[in-house]
Amino acid sequence: MNGIFSRALWPLAAALLVQAAPAQQQGARTAPRLVRYCTDYLVNLQKKTRAVHMWILVPQDIPDQLGVRSLQITPKPKDLFTKNGSRYAHFEFDGSKREVPIRIEAEVELRRHDLKQHQSRRPASRRTEAITDRSAWLASERYLRHEDPSIRAAARSIKGSGHQQIVREVHRFVQRTMSPGSYDPKDRGAVQALARKKGDCTEYADLFVALCRAKRIPARVVEGYTIPWKDTPRHNWAEVWLGEHGWVSFDPFRCADGSAAFERVENIYIRLAVQRNDPKLAGYHFFRYVYFGDAIDVKHDLKVLPKRRK
Repeated sequence: MNGIFSRALWPLAAALLVQAAPAQQQGARTAPRLVRYCTDYLVNLQKKTRAVHMWILVPQDIPDQLGVRSLQITPKPKDLFTKNGSRYAHFEFDGSKREVPIRIEAEVELRRHDLKQHQSRRPASRRTEAITDRSAWLASERYLRHEDPSIRAAARSIKGSGHQQIVREVHRFVQRTMSPGSYDPKDRGAVQALARKKGDCTEYADLFVALCRAKRIPARVVEGYTIPWKDTPRHNWAEVWLGEHGWVSFDPFRCADGSAAFERVENIYIRLAVQRNDPKLAGYHFFRYVYFGDAIDVKHDLKVLPKRRK
């Protein structure tokens, strides 16, 4: 029996499927935004591939952040389940076909989930997720090693009174320290991000979250898509638990190019996962597969679809 896990590495062509509008500041747009998109996977089996198991992240309803209007998955998955804050479609294929196409088509309502938006709502109108296990979002883990001496030293240099001010100073530290780089498929983590002082969205989010945790503020790295996008639709940002406001979204990487601010991020985010090291995906991103027999190949892309006519 042979088995292998596959990381989701989006080819550059995926970013060229639509002409994405530049991610410029959009002012105080607060109205929900409706988006249709699909992710297509083509699973290529070999002559001696006996079976394939595959798990793919799919969108789900998230209070005050993401509403799923419709979700169509073809072919029908064996299971559709939610675990550890993420939703997965699970597929099983035998070796009777050489090619198996999978399409996940969704229409979603994107809502702003930033600090400015949270502050504008009355407490009775907030519908934030609960923090079920504070220790999980304070832990030192792979890529978020906040017990590392370099991260601890950086955290000690960050001052502030109250969680909101401390998070603002953490954000300011990341902006002063880091320089944005191009998309890098390799996971480097917070320690390397601090040492190299540059990175893509993943390094920015990792360092920001590790420093928040080092200051004993619950925080997590978020994985999903942005529509529109620049280089790739795949993106990492962060959420921080701020007491009465609940989980609040921050995007340190987009702040670096001026397309977001500390208090404001636009409603362009499709959140899929909040675990930096997802056990269901064995630490990989967006999807995972296991094969039995000869190796398989998976091609995949994301497309923005036209809005449905009323």
